[in-house]
Amino acid sequence: MRHTVRTPSQIGDVIRRLRTMKGLTQAELADKAGTVQKRISIIESGHPGTKIDILCDLLAALDFDIVITERDKREPPDIEDLF
Repeated sequence: MRHTVRTPSQIGDVIRRLRTMKGLTQAELADKAGTVQKRISIIESGHPGTKIDILCDLLAALDFDIVITERDKREPPDIEDLF
């Protein structure tokens, strides 16, 4: 499964979708990632400024990785089109 994200809002949307796909509540994901539920809520709402180590912990708890690729010069698809 591949997700293209370019903004904090898109990252939050993907985290929320992955969490719900795994059947986890925000509190359950927070527990697995070693953080608190409020932080999950903030990230899922697209708030900028989340530390990369927190995102890595969340993605690891969801069994996903970050992959960096060259940017496609075409117009990026809407996040909704990816699902």
